[in-house]
Amino acid sequence: AGSVEALLWYVVGVCAHFGVTKHPSRQIRYWLTIEKALDLAACWEFNNRGFIYTPMMEQYVQQGYVLSNQLLYAAALRGAGTAFNNKEWQKKGVQLQEALALNYWPQKELLGDARIYHPAAYRAHCEQTETRYWLPAFSPAGYTTRFDALAHALALLTGLGSEEQRRSADTYVEELARQTGSQVLPAFWP
Repeated sequence: AGSVEALLWYVVGVCAHFGVTKHPSRQIRYWLTIEKALDLAACWEFNNRGFIYTPMMEQYVQQGYVLSNQLLYAAALRGAGTAFNNKEWQKKGVQLQEALALNYWPQKELLGDARIYHPAAYRAHCEQTETRYWLPAFSPAGYTTRFDALAHALALLTGLGSEEQRRSADTYVEELARQTGSQVLPAFWP
């Protein structure tokens, strides 16, 4: 099985490099590898709805539709769309980012939205608790609710969601830092 994160970090890194260097000769050299990488990522969209599925792997505690991987996928699509002037990739990246904001922060007032990926899990989460931070993953079994520091860092770096959501997540992070007694957040909590 391929590594979802490594593939997406490769695309993000190469496209960020082009954004800085503006070397057309290198851009042509990497076009095929970027196209293949994004084609492979699209193959991991098992039900063709935009989200990639991350299988259970020994080195990673998350599985299913993992937020950090979705954010990397959206960033890879937008970055490649910009670097290679591909409007289709850009559009798909923007649409994915919008779907992530909806699906990883369940809100009662959005329960009927057709873009909700797993309506039963979304509804169940809304009925059980109020969301205070980005949920790290969901699968057919429902949402995972443990805090994921990498997903939050990527969410903030990519501007995911509303200002109110970002403030709520920041407040949760500050509370977690006080609770753990450390400014270095745990990767997952609890």
